[in-house]
This record gives sequence, C-alpha cells and structure tokens, in this order.
Amino acid sequence: MEIRKLTPNDFDAYYALRLESLQQCPMMYATDANDWQAAPREVIEKHLLLSQSEHAPVLGAWRDGMLLGLLGLNPNSRPTVQHKGTLWGFYVTPAARRQGVGKALLEQTVSVARSKLRLEQLRVVVTIHDPTAVRLFEQFGFREFGREPRAKLLDGVYYDQAYFWYPLAESQISGR
Repeated sequence: MEIRKLTPNDFDAYYALRLESLQQCPMMYATDANDWQAAPREVIEKHLLLSQSEHAPVLGAWRDGMLLGLLGLNPNSRPTVQHKGTLWGFYVTPAARRQGVGKALLEQTVSVARSKLRLEQLRVVVTIHDPTAVRLFEQFGFREFGREPRAKLLDGVYYDQAYFWYPLAESQISGR
C-alpha cells in the first residue's frame, strides 16, 4: 500500500471515491453528494492543487492502482489559530476496511502535520453514528473535548457529533 498526496493527475480517482463516501455515509460529511456532483471541475481541482503545494494536503491510500481511502488536512491560516489543523473527508472504501488503511492514512497525515506544516495540534469532528471511526481516533490518542447533540439532520434523523483534538507538540504530549 502506498500513502501519498493527491495531485491534479488523481482527479478521476479522487472524484469517484469522494462521491462514494458522500453516497455511502451521508451523515458523516457536511457536503452532500448532490453538491459534489454539481460542483464545477475547477472547484474540485483546487483541492488537489492545494494538496500538491502542501498547503492543504489530501492524502490517498493506493493499492494496485486503486484509490482505497482519503484524508484531508486543512491548516488554519489566521494568525491566532495557525498552530492548528483540521482533518476532513476521512473515508476508506468498504472493501479495504479493517486492513490498516485508515490507520496508515492517519499516521501519514499526522507526520505531515507535525514535520512539514509544523502544526501543534489537530482537530477532527466525528459523527457518533460511526463507532469504528471514533475507536480509531481514540486508539490513536485523539482526546474527546465535547459533543454536539443533534448536530446533523438527514432524512428526519438527527446525528450527534464528537469533537476530538490531538497534540502534536512535544510540550502538549508531555504535559508541560
């Protein structure tokens, strides 16, 4: 398995897997499949151009030429919060789950956040409906700092969300 930043050359695979994620797990994302399909190609390509420049990487897990999973990292640019980044769009296709793909994506994204972007902490919002994702982030060391009841409404069903953070700076890890 190869984990690497996506580039504009990966457009078709990225578009298809992101659409799959929005169709298979609509309660997990703020974007919906209809919005994704209606978005102009240039808007979607912008994600990949930013990824290529390392300002906002989107990492993909590949095996035998197939894109199996995605994880985006959005660093904050405002001065008072530029030490933090937000993870988004985490998804592993069902056929590749429970094979270490999600963990590998998370490990590589944390490495990029720490070493290349010099971030001090990460944040991720997880829909409680997905206990596997919650467990993965908890096992990795993410700490829950709050919950939002009824955060999303989809087809008449409310979904709660949990907010997690992960310390990247040594001073946060050791408690200094």
